[in-house]
Amino acid sequence: MIVSAVQGGPDVIIGGQVALAEAGRRNGVRRILPSDYALDLFKATPGEHMMFDLRRTADEAIAATGIEHVHVLQGAFMDMFKPGAGVIGGDGVVRFWSDGTQPIEVTCVEDTARMVARVALDRTVGSGKFAFAGDRISILDATGVIEMQTGRSFERRSNGSEAALRAAKAEAHKDTSNPMEAVMLAYHLYMLTGQTALSGLQNDRYPDLSLESFAAFAARALPRRAAA
Repeated sequence: MIVSAVQGGPDVIIGGQVALAEAGRRNGVRRILPSDYALDLFKATPGEHMMFDLRRTADEAIAATGIEHVHVLQGAFMDMFKPGAGVIGGDGVVRFWSDGTQPIEVTCVEDTARMVARVALDRTVGSGKFAFAGDRISILDATGVIEMQTGRSFERRSNGSEAALRAAKAEAHKDTSNPMEAVMLAYHLYMLTGQTALSGLQNDRYPDLSLESFAAFAARALPRRAAA
């Protein structure tokens, strides 16, 4: 089997992965796990999220080769919620859109790797989506967990309504000098609306594999709160 974990532009995500799938099929490889590892990118609106567009295009071309293909979808990585890593600011301010209470699926990197290894070797898993998640948590709830763990306080600040987010995303799409700004705003939009939420979770497929909660992840990955 082929397990892909590549990142990059169209030449890597589309060209490179399709070449991998074609080479695998020619050489008798049974299955490929493309480099998806995200929210349900198949539910995203075309043109709104550049990276989802690339991966979806690659996945369609891989499916056309005839090789078995399993799309691993685990939501966001929990590491994205570490202060300064992307979702929660490192400057002591948590910025969000709307009221920050919309939960999304999150999974730690280590559990993702363990599940990928099991799926890759499990002949009973058919082609298509394979979704799982360690937890469902909102930005504000994640902030509360991090505050309890680290003893640090964060200011909560809303950037505005869903309409304001859509307007900001439209403006970001016009600025081709920083395409990742539009990508991050699209992430926030999907977190807010739940459009790309995972369904049909297979958390219990392997009973010996227990997925880590966000609270357990924070206790393991963040500095402990100093004793009073």
